[in-house]
Amino acid sequence: MNSPFVSISWKRLIEVVLLIWTMEFFNNSSSKVKYWDSFI
Repeated sequence: MNSPFVSISWKRLIEVVLLIWTMEFFNNSSSKVKYWDSFI
């Protein structure tokens, strides 16, 4: 059930999520600190 369409859809979805997350990450300094604290 791994058709090209599904693969492309997942790639697009991941790209969009990463883009949104990156925008939020760089636009909010307080959130940036929070994210790093949760990572480390």
